[in-house]
Amino acid sequence: MQRKLAIVLAAVLAVAFGAWFLRGKEPRGDDRVEPKPSRAAERSAPPKLAEVPAVASEGAGRGEAESTEATASDAAAVDSAPAKFVVRVVDRGDVPVEGAGVRWMGNPPGEPVRSDAAGESAIEVPPDATYLPLRVDAEGYAHVNAHFQHVEGLTIRLHRAVTLVGRVLDAETSEPLPGASLHRGHGSCRGCKPQPVEAGEDGRYELGDVPVGRGSVVFVRAEGYPIEAIAFELDRVEGDRYEHDFRLARGTRIRGEVVDFDTGAPVARAMLRERSGSGMNVFRSDEGGRFDFRLPRDPYGGIALDVSATGYCGLGFEVPEDADEPIRVRLPRAARIEGVVRDTDGNPVAGASVAVWGNLQPRIIERARGELDDFAAFAELPEGWDYEDEYVPTPATTTDAEGRFRSTGLIPHTLGYAVHASHPDAGTAEVEAPRLGAPGETTWVNVALAPEIPGGTIRGRMLLNGEPTAGRIAWKGPTDGDSLEVGPSGAFLFEHVEPGTIQLTASPGALRYAFTLMDGRVVELEVESGQELEHDVDVELPMAEISGRVTYADGRPAANVFVRAGSREKWVQLGGNADADGNYAIAVPDLDFLYYVHVFHGPEGAQRDGIAAGTSGVDFVLPAFGRLAYRVRDSATGEPIANLELFWRRANDTGWKSAQSGRYHDADPKGWRRVELPVGHIDLQPRAVKYGYRVKIIPAVYVAEGEDEGNRVEIELDPGVELSFKLAKGLARPEGHTVLLLEDDAWDGVRHWRSESGGNHWDGGAHYPLLTMQERRLDFDEEGVARLKGLSPGPHRFKVFPDDVAILPERVLVEEHPTEPIELRWENK
Repeated sequence: MQRKLAIVLAAVLAVAFGAWFLRGKEPRGDDRVEPKPSRAAERSAPPKLAEVPAVASEGAGRGEAESTEATASDAAAVDSAPAKFVVRVVDRGDVPVEGAGVRWMGNPPGEPVRSDAAGESAIEVPPDATYLPLRVDAEGYAHVNAHFQHVEGLTIRLHRAVTLVGRVLDAETSEPLPGASLHRGHGSCRGCKPQPVEAGEDGRYELGDVPVGRGSVVFVRAEGYPIEAIAFELDRVEGDRYEHDFRLARGTRIRGEVVDFDTGAPVARAMLRERSGSGMNVFRSDEGGRFDFRLPRDPYGGIALDVSATGYCGLGFEVPEDADEPIRVRLPRAARIEGVVRDTDGNPVAGASVAVWGNLQPRIIERARGELDDFAAFAELPEGWDYEDEYVPTPATTTDAEGRFRSTGLIPHTLGYAVHASHPDAGTAEVEAPRLGAPGETTWVNVALAPEIPGGTIRGRMLLNGEPTAGRIAWKGPTDGDSLEVGPSGAFLFEHVEPGTIQLTASPGALRYAFTLMDGRVVELEVESGQELEHDVDVELPMAEISGRVTYADGRPAANVFVRAGSREKWVQLGGNADADGNYAIAVPDLDFLYYVHVFHGPEGAQRDGIAAGTSGVDFVLPAFGRLAYRVRDSATGEPIANLELFWRRANDTGWKSAQSGRYHDADPKGWRRVELPVGHIDLQPRAVKYGYRVKIIPAVYVAEGEDEGNRVEIELDPGVELSFKLAKGLARPEGHTVLLLEDDAWDGVRHWRSESGGNHWDGGAHYPLLTMQERRLDFDEEGVARLKGLSPGPHRFKVFPDDVAILPERVLVEEHPTEPIELRWENK
């Protein structure tokens, strides 16, 4: 139930989109959600060989520069006239794109403004807009339609578009799948509608507008196959066409029936939704309650389903690995809440909006304590199944002419529901519901609305050292509050502010977490009902620049690399991109503490510590790196291993680094991956322990500079041993202790300690990258059983933190084919 609260919004949108795709209809612009690719689709992905940010915003932070989507409110003007704003459009190689059309997509949309020879377009935008909704088109390039940060020097990168051609085939038989439908996802394009294409009788298709050097997702469906969302990235494509066949697997057959828990009567039109994977696979039971469909196989995890029907409690469960037998889903009848909404005079209120919310934690706690005897008797579920609300929260309903409302799909015998009602004229109210009744029973909850007291209005500007600045500003009153992002002009407007004493709190831009350093960021005001106040918030913080130049070893400027200056102690992190000549300047608080300056570059960056604010000449020379192609296969089957992590270290070093800290690429159809690594001899450690493979270290792999295809290495991993452990009878788990089983030669290197602040710190030594030693942790379940995967045969030894407990036996000899769980005891030292 808890996890449904966490994913409900995304799930509802994903289901809506999946339902549209199954019907062959188009969704409404921004209501669309592109589900994530399924693991089963990875083997079909075209080569993903390069990763270049789709958008770069010069002068913005790292995360800001690489994101096209705004997470705050849409761009909006605050009583301001449009102003000219220059947008620069470049290609993948940072070459200006002439003739690109840049169009303001706010309300109302503007006309496209063509870029000049320098790639620049001057468009009209509201100066107080926090984010800029823009669409950029250019002939031969994939379009971009997104919200961008309102920062000076905004650069939008376009990627060359090609046509993807090939066939849609059965993964096992290679037979063509005529009539298969494909479309490219537009998850990063606001308002763009997918344009499906259909494969011919020979399974051939042509799908245009596919970008080179930027990730894409293609959604493929065919009759009798699960829908698959296939992620890929094209690189170094010659010409305007790229050949690739998509292979669809039949997946796992899931069949059975949905019936009433008590009567066994079939439940028609019950919805069965795949919780994991792409989220697009949504099915309905037929008139006899029967269902029969297929979902993508996931070799590394189970298939989770949610089942719901009108008037019933929803259920969630994991599909057994051997799903050959039919599944019987028994849905329990739900409870209801009904009531009447009235105004302060006791008159019924028609047209009030009513929603029932579930605070489910009390139910979980009570059920765990065994306090809900009626609930347990009502419907005992099989192990691993759990209850789900039909909707969380239930959809808002509207009261009828008599002020009545009704909400269904609620779990019987439970506490924690609340009824929220509102009407623009009569006011609002929220009432906690009592414990609900039995299945099918109605619990009455009447609601009396109270008129809202008219609030005040506050407008003003947020300033930093007297100058307007972007950032976030918030107000907080006795019982309520609100916040908003403001643009570069600093202008803000709060309406409906709660009367009374309120605090305005300003957080300028990237300095928002450095609040202990600022003066004047909190202002206290008295607000009366209906009053209009005007008040600026001026934050004082002395600033000075840290500046320098970034070059490569051969003297070339490192254009557009991201440079960050920060202080972990003071919660300051500021940064931006170097210019075309490699020069950078970062304004930081000029106080009595020092900074680190870090340059992000490929697989490893460069850093200097102890830099004072106002220091110039903080230069960096970046090391060379090359592109390594590698493939990791199962030594027994020869098949590529789809899911793994790659770590590296310089030869003779002890510390491992993740290859994912630089540009990291998914596998191509033959299992080859490409990753940027430092030039010279390095050690590699591909890890797929959680998928059952042994650890293997490949020493002294040489990486040459550049993109030489000679940088290739093929690695085979052996399936590991899976071992079970069971605590001796009557022995509880050693609470508050971490128990690890480590190889003998790794035992000394693994360390754990606590900092003065109480934080936990780990060191994996020469054998384990940071925190991967947790893959050797024994997590005992309620029955005192723990399991480990991917063990190598040979001597192992237990290590316990804190070390005031001893595990017996102290050592274990892992054999190739263990037969019985190993019994363990523990005792205090």
